[in-house]
Amino acid sequence: MRIIAGTARGRTLLGPKGRDTRPYLDALKERLFNILGDRVADALVWDVFAGPGSVGLEALSRGARFAIFLERGRPALEALRKNIETLGFADRSRVIAGDALRFPPVGEEAADLVFYDPPFPLVEAEPGRLFAHVERLGAAMAGSGLLVFRTPSRFDFPARIAGLAEVDRRDAGVNSLHLLVRDVKGPEVP
Repeated sequence: MRIIAGTARGRTLLGPKGRDTRPYLDALKERLFNILGDRVADALVWDVFAGPGSVGLEALSRGARFAIFLERGRPALEALRKNIETLGFADRSRVIAGDALRFPPVGEEAADLVFYDPPFPLVEAEPGRLFAHVERLGAAMAGSGLLVFRTPSRFDFPARIAGLAEVDRRDAGVNSLHLLVRDVKGPEVP
């Protein structure tokens, strides 16, 4: 696992010990950021279910102005904090240790870009709970914000989640990336 582009290009990231997290593999992360393009520059990013922070840190390396990381697993939090410090992004990051499903609190600055990567067993066991959370996140995003929801490729994802519409889907092996924007007529692929 490494940073692919930007100011920290080529730097290696620590991963948590154990099998409780599924960090983005470099090929999937590269594909995602090719899709996002210029949308990352100067963005406020929320990395929800962040694990070791692979996608949020990639966004910072590519010019995002600030990232908020949400994670509760102790090994992942340790790796995340070390990765932020090692890459020199401490002044552009905030880590919230706790239940990601309680985020965002009232008054949190609206995100331009949200990476949503819940554990696959949670996606399959409690999709309604996650969709309700994504609805809250979508309502708290900037008007032009984009939410990227990673699911297992076999998961039956709805075209609309209250308040959000899927504008693009990319399948890669066992992963699917769903790109969601506020539900308006005629959204275009970012």
